[in-house]
Parts: sequence; C-alpha cells; structure tokens
Amino acid sequence: QRANELCQVALHIAEKECRRAVDTYKRSQKNAKSVAPPAVMNAVSYATVDLSAALSALAAIRTEQGAGAEAERHLRRRVNVLTKGDLASVLATFAPVRLELVEALRGLGGHLQTLYAQTLPAGQEGIEMQEEIERLMKQADELERSRCAPSSVFPDVEAPALDGQAEESSEAT
Repeated sequence: QRANELCQVALHIAEKECRRAVDTYKRSQKNAKSVAPPAVMNAVSYATVDLSAALSALAAIRTEQGAGAEAERHLRRRVNVLTKGDLASVLATFAPVRLELVEALRGLGGHLQTLYAQTLPAGQEGIEMQEEIERLMKQADELERSRCAPSSVFPDVEAPALDGQAEESSEAT
C-alpha cells in the first residue's frame, strides 16, 4: 500500500514536470519561431521518460496486487505517452526516449502475454490478443534496430507540434 501511495505521488510529480517542460517547449517555439534549444528538448525528453517510468512502476505494483486490468491501463498509457502527441516524432530521436519506448512496448507485450497465458481467451478475442502481442514485440524490435523516428514503426505518429502530449500526460490515473 505504501509503495502504491509513493508511486502515485511520483506519477503526479512526473506529470507536472512533463507539462512544465512541454509548456517551456511551446514558449520557446513561439518566441524563437524555430527549433527549440537543446536544453529545452532535453528537459522535455527526460520529463517524458520520468513520466513513463512512473507509469511502469505503478503498473508493476498493480500487477503484484493482482489488478491486471489496471496494470494494463497504466502500461497502455505509458506507450501512449511515448508514441502519441505532437512531439512524439521529435522526442523519439532522443536515445533515452527511444530506449524507454522499446521497454514500454516490450513491457505491454509481456503483460498481455502473461494475461493471455492465464486466461486463454478463445475465438476472435484470443486471435486479436495474440496479434497485438506480436505487433508490439515486432514494433519494439524494429524500433530498436532502426535509427529512424517512430513514424516508420508507428504510422499514426504525427509531425511535431505539441498539444496532444500535454493532454496525454495530464490524464488522471
């Protein structure tokens, strides 16, 4: 219980830091009318990684507590924080974010694989779950091998702008 409370606090702090870094990025883009300074981009990338790590820790705690569905929700949010939003394609050029994304994809895939083994869903549900697991693992492998932005691995990742990330990181858990 105490670990869960501490993790919730860490998640809240990480969300605030991520929003603050994204807001700083927006201001620097507006003021400079060009590419954000490296220090600003580093701050955004590390804040995103911290938020992802907090979600991962919370998912691990929920898994230990037997709350698999809630753990899955945190793991899916972790992947979304790293792949959705207007900054996703820019952030994925930073090594720490790329590494975190590979780990997030594998973490979600592994969680779903465990869930599949425990429940053995039949029919279309089982097929869809297996396909999602394979897709996640394949995306992780491709991203790890490639030097490109995730748009080649995640076709729905858009060009940089930013509003989606702030909304994604501010969702309540």
